[in-house]
Amino acid sequence: MKTIVISLHLIIILTYSLLAQENGKHYALIVGGKQYDSPKWPTLKNAENDANSVAEILSAEYQFEVTLLLSPTKREFENKLLAYQGFIKKEDQLLIYITGHGDYDSEYKKDGFIVFKDSRENDIPYDSYIGYKSLKRVLDAFPAKDVGLVLDVGFGGKFNDDFISFFAPRSTKQEEEQNIDNYIQEQLDKSSRVYLTSGLQDVISDVKEGDHSSFCYSFLEILKQNIQGNTTPLTLSQVHHYIAGKTNNEPVYGHFGLDDTGSVFFMGGIMHILTDFEKIEKKAIAGDKEAQSLLGDMYRKGDGVTQDYAEALKWYRLSAEQGYDDGQLKLGYMYRNGKGVPQDYTEALKWYKLSAEQGNSAAQNNIGYMYDEGNGVTQDYTTALKWYKLSAKQGDSAAQYNIGYMYYEGNGVTQDYTTALKWYKLSAEQGNSSAQYNLGYMYKNGQGVSQDYTKALKWFKLSAEQGNSSAQNRLGYMYQHAEGIIQDYTEALKWYRLSAEQGNSTAQFNLGYLYENGEGVPQDYVEAFKWYRLSAEQGDSSAQFNLGYMYKNGEGVTQNYAEALKWYRLSAEQGNSTAQNNLGYMYDEGNGVPQDYVEAFKWYRLSAEQGNSTAQNSLGYMYYEGNGVPQDYSEAVKWYRLSAEQGNSTAQNNLGYMYDEGNGVPQDYAEAVKWYRLSAEQGNSTAQFNLGYMYENGDGVRKNKQKAITLYQKAYKNDNNEFAYQQLKELGEL
Repeated sequence: MKTIVISLHLIIILTYSLLAQENGKHYALIVGGKQYDSPKWPTLKNAENDANSVAEILSAEYQFEVTLLLSPTKREFENKLLAYQGFIKKEDQLLIYITGHGDYDSEYKKDGFIVFKDSRENDIPYDSYIGYKSLKRVLDAFPAKDVGLVLDVGFGGKFNDDFISFFAPRSTKQEEEQNIDNYIQEQLDKSSRVYLTSGLQDVISDVKEGDHSSFCYSFLEILKQNIQGNTTPLTLSQVHHYIAGKTNNEPVYGHFGLDDTGSVFFMGGIMHILTDFEKIEKKAIAGDKEAQSLLGDMYRKGDGVTQDYAEALKWYRLSAEQGYDDGQLKLGYMYRNGKGVPQDYTEALKWYKLSAEQGNSAAQNNIGYMYDEGNGVTQDYTTALKWYKLSAKQGDSAAQYNIGYMYYEGNGVTQDYTTALKWYKLSAEQGNSSAQYNLGYMYKNGQGVSQDYTKALKWFKLSAEQGNSSAQNRLGYMYQHAEGIIQDYTEALKWYRLSAEQGNSTAQFNLGYLYENGEGVPQDYVEAFKWYRLSAEQGDSSAQFNLGYMYKNGEGVTQNYAEALKWYRLSAEQGNSTAQNNLGYMYDEGNGVPQDYVEAFKWYRLSAEQGNSTAQNSLGYMYYEGNGVPQDYSEAVKWYRLSAEQGNSTAQNNLGYMYDEGNGVPQDYAEAVKWYRLSAEQGNSTAQFNLGYMYENGDGVRKNKQKAITLYQKAYKNDNNEFAYQQLKELGEL
């Protein structure tokens, strides 16, 4: 398994100025509660479809960074909120949309509750639910400028009993149009903590499968209307006005906590203007340096125009030559990566420095990276660390990660796991998935901190949920092997697959292993073969060995010794000792290749020297027989002993035989009995026969005919041992 991610990221910063919310990001957590463990809560027909549709429109049309949770447990929801708390900034906004069951306790807690998949019936303390009062406190404490909560759940209207809520006043379209500009400008400058519920204590609308609740239908309708030629931001309060006239329930809108009477905004119209190619191009041609950089982005990514690195380079250069730090950063990126221009580290460094001198943290990080790697400059860890620290001081998560990595590896500094952990944590708390993975790795292995599988699992999961394939693979491994969590092959399979589908060769191997052994899935050699092959083709030596094994034995594929030999060799050449042994065996037996004892001896020895007990025994046998090497009983004894001491029953029997016969050692029946016995106790039928023969003849042990007979019977029963059969016959036992 890979031990740690080695991934220093070059960061490209893309900045939009969205009215007053400059640089602010829009996050949305969408929850669809369809399935529930408790029979008290019936399966909902609409919830999942509602959640998917809301997530889709917010992501595609309103540029929200969306996380979708379908039928989550309480812990899964809490973990996601915790993750958001780690990286959301004060200029951002967060929208949470929840559809599903709700509950209300008028006696004990006097509070409403959100019901989750694992919420328990008759849970009087309501520990398996999340209460509205508790949720308000959490949301109020978020660093984001704007936080909005939309509840399409039963008893949603009880969310804010302690504060003033609003039913929708009726107004004319003309009145709204007259006041909208002033209204929006006022609210853009204010922070908000707002909520919108589908009703008071109404039971949620749940019609047929695939449809939407009446609330969600109207919610989607107003969002769709807003993107059709409308360039004005849409507020949550406007959404409330619209829905109030469309549903039979009484939707409730209100403010809570540290609200400054602002509102959550849906910036679809504005975002469409800013990313419209013709508008950006017009500004860029007029000399707007920010538009020039943005136009470069569009050409580089193929956003609204055919991807064209040469055009991207042209516009980045125009922006950079006007002194715009973002244009300089991206021009450096193009030179460093050879996009639209021959790769030129010196030119890249020049533009990075111009950007960095203006305080651009991404450029500072990238300069550090170039010194770290020796790209266009002499490798210099001290200078790299200097630039990383300048960037990290501004809160750049990539730079924080890179500093952590330098301390972890001891590059230019004394290796210090505690300091590495500190920097990884700073980066991880901002949502850097590589830092989250490495932080999890350090908790798992107790590096710089006490070993803690629970914390390791937490950070691996946060990283995995962002798509980090190494974290997904590691999370799968923890579920498979019950590290800090109850063993769960289904979860292991899920995370391995997510990682494997991204091309992670270790996860592909692990997924193949689950299919081969039927762990979490029905045993399926064909599927195992498929994943092993994908991994093997990327050079994973374990997968290459397993692929060779499947070809040799015809598992999931037609038996093919030549292919088996090919994959064993590829694995063996990487030092895989089991593959070396098996490759030696194929030469030894002439499977898929002419029999060649010299070649067999070569591969057995390479494997044996790595401690492979099977190869050690085979090497001993080659010396014993003189196959591929001059006969040498002393060498045979040496290798038999090394194998036997590891518990190899065949080698134990063979070593006993050498003492029995005095081959390579002085004859010693007592020592022979010792090794025969160790082998026989493991069920080796040859050793059982040999030990029986020693008892029958009193060699190295007191003669005991009955013990001899018992051992002969075991040997015959275990393996139809012919010698045991003959002895039993002679003794009249058959």
